Amino acid sequence: MSAYTLKRIDEMETAFGGGMRLARAELGVASFGMQVEEFPPNFDQYPEHSHSEDGQEEVYVVLRGNAE
Repeated sequence: MSAYTLKRIDEMETAFGGGMRLARAELGVASFGMQVEEFPPNFDQYPEHSHSEDGQEEVYVVLRGNAE
């Protein structure tokens, strides 16, 4: 059985004024990126960007609230 790390989101180091949690660093992940981001209700200012040049994809999972 492989080792694992258990960490509560509210215990993770924050960045960018507390709106982002550095999950990758906190969990010791080396093979892919991972962050936890918290947005206020009706937030629509997330920067448009693309990873088509680097061949990476992003996956968003809503933990609370809803999204369109």
